[in-house]
Amino acid sequence: MRLSSLALTVFALLGSSLPLVDVAATAPAKEARPPKPEELVGAWIGFWEDGEFTRLDLRADFTGYCAFVAPAESISHDSGVDVYRVT
Repeated sequence: MRLSSLALTVFALLGSSLPLVDVAATAPAKEARPPKPEELVGAWIGFWEDGEFTRLDLRADFTGYCAFVAPAESISHDSGVDVYRVT
């Protein structure tokens, strides 16, 4: 479940950083390009619907860390932070 949460976090963070373009308004349709690493470098934070806090730290060398913390009222909050290395 944590891997799917990580995948959703990355998708949500990367997807929200991409510019929105009205395809019908542009003359020739262009293929979307993947973001450059320097456009993704930095710390990204957010909350899931259940209140879980997520932080994603990405570096220019394609590495980083992703951390999850359950909300204080959750029973799994006492287990602490789940941290994953991104390679």
